[in-house]
Amino acid sequence: MKKMLALLLVLVCGGCANGLLPQEDADATLRTDRSKYAAGEAATLELANTSDGSVGYNLCFSQLERFSSTGWTPAEGTGTTCLGILLSLKPGERATGQLPLPADLRAGTYRVSTRIEESDGDAERVSTEPFTVR
Repeated sequence: MKKMLALLLVLVCGGCANGLLPQEDADATLRTDRSKYAAGEAATLELANTSDGSVGYNLCFSQLERFSSTGWTPAEGTGTTCLGILLSLKPGERATGQLPLPADLRAGTYRVSTRIEESDGDAERVSTEPFTVR
């Protein structure tokens, strides 16, 4: 029971340590289309603006992160080349994108995080719920 409680604490605080806000405190939500994937599949991402103002985003800069004993860390070999264009999402709007998972991705628990810019110029990171790669 103590080990389970400690793991739960790490999961809850892991996002805080990486500067990620809980979904209810963020100006946007980021979701995947499924909770389980096989290596080599693509995850569909949906970013939804839940704020009263526009937010800037570029899902191409989303980062795949793996959970380990040290918390959430960037997954190796998952970088992409992107155009540095900031897109705008109005209040209530949604945007979707694809994130290909590498064919040699190790089994484990992952999440995706992305950066958004608020209308006042502040930036924050939002993340998906954890999902499994088998």
